Amino acid sequence: MLTMTGAANTNSLRQVIQRNINTPLSRVGQRAFEAFLALPNVEAWNPEKFRVFEVSTVFDVGLPFALLGDNDTVAVHKKDIVNRLLDNDEIACSRWSEILAGALFSNWNGGVSFLRERDRPTSDIEVRWGDGPILSVEVTRADTQRTNKAVEVAIGHFAGAIQAGDFNWHLICFFADASNSDDMNAVFEAAMNMKAGESTQVDGRWAIRAVPMNRGADVVGGNTVELFAPVWWPAHQPVYFSTSSQQSPADCPVVYIRSLYPETSYKNAVMRKADSGQRRKDSPYLIALDASQLPGAHDRIKDDLDGYFPNWNHVSAVMVFDTVFLTGIRQKSWRVSLYRNPDATMLLPNELLDLTGNNRQAIDFEMASK
Repeated sequence: MLTMTGAANTNSLRQVIQRNINTPLSRVGQRAFEAFLALPNVEAWNPEKFRVFEVSTVFDVGLPFALLGDNDTVAVHKKDIVNRLLDNDEIACSRWSEILAGALFSNWNGGVSFLRERDRPTSDIEVRWGDGPILSVEVTRADTQRTNKAVEVAIGHFAGAIQAGDFNWHLICFFADASNSDDMNAVFEAAMNMKAGESTQVDGRWAIRAVPMNRGADVVGGNTVELFAPVWWPAHQPVYFSTSSQQSPADCPVVYIRSLYPETSYKNAVMRKADSGQRRKDSPYLIALDASQLPGAHDRIKDDLDGYFPNWNHVSAVMVFDTVFLTGIRQKSWRVSLYRNPDATMLLPNELLDLTGNNRQAIDFEMASK
């Protein structure tokens, strides 16, 4: 274990990290390294082992602060993140989301101010380009923990209620939201009345299929979605899934269940910010959604916003972002979608208008020099 005391702590940490960096750093990589070492009390960080994950943490944490530069308003956030490191807590939290959002605006040359909690009910962040209007930014996170736990519990109850030995065919279920008890009950009732080869569904909500026993390999194979999913089932989105069988698929029916992450995971978070009133009344207002735990929100939220925007004329835009921080000294990326509200009374600053549109944008930073 690394032990460090006295004034040499920071230098000792620097040396330990440098010994584990096996490639020259790029300019931004060096800035991230120095920004990490400049965090208050970070020299007390004393991981039991210093390997690839710990090296990656240095740059994951250092890069956003490097992009923010010399910014006195982020001091409280720095202390909070270092305390989480020292306590071995998850860095991901509401303050971390604010840091990631602020780093984006700073990268776009905005002057970023993090507002103290005692200044609330103002927004989390204010951004200004030159003498232009002040942009109020409220940052929120996809509310995955509570809603996703509800999905887990619901799938467990469903799989327990319908045992594989209750019928002589394989049961495949697809849910848009398995935590919806009405849909669960409807599928349960349908399953009890089906015969092999039959299927039924409610478009966009659930689908169920009774698959003959001789197709067991298809049910548990790698192409289950391609073979059996309904046409409305979205591709390449994160899901929960569960399978249960008393014996092998060839001998006993399998219950196979898939559920999308509930839309409430991100919709509720955005709606709360739209209704909160935490903003300057005479300034453009942007809601930033950190979807790092729910990447599918980029694609799924757009249609919802088209319905909400006419009633949210005080919301200038919604920005959805997530991070792809690859392990090690490699590429660190933000992926951003910025949706402008055509019904807003306060327009976005001109510096952001070119970023709006339907395409997700990748903002990449190489930590190592090529």
